[in-house]
Amino acid sequence: MVQIWLGMNVLFVIAVLVWSWQKESISIIIDLAKLTSQTALILFLVNVNMYFIFLVIRKSKVRKIKVSLAKISRYIIHIFN
Repeated sequence: MVQIWLGMNVLFVIAVLVWSWQKESISIIIDLAKLTSQTALILFLVNVNMYFIFLVIRKSKVRKIKVSLAKISRYIIHIFN
């Protein structure tokens, strides 16, 4: 379930990147604005994903799921620190 959720988010980010860089821009300011908005989108998705991962860790009764999600969350936090 978590893999499907994360996979859908990755596909969404890739689609946004492909769509936004398909058209030529007029100036460097527009390119910087695109880059900033894409970075904000990726950080927002990471934040939402971490919320749901921690929610599942808290609500789950199966220890194996809790341990595997804790490893995933540590890895993601390590990447963004």
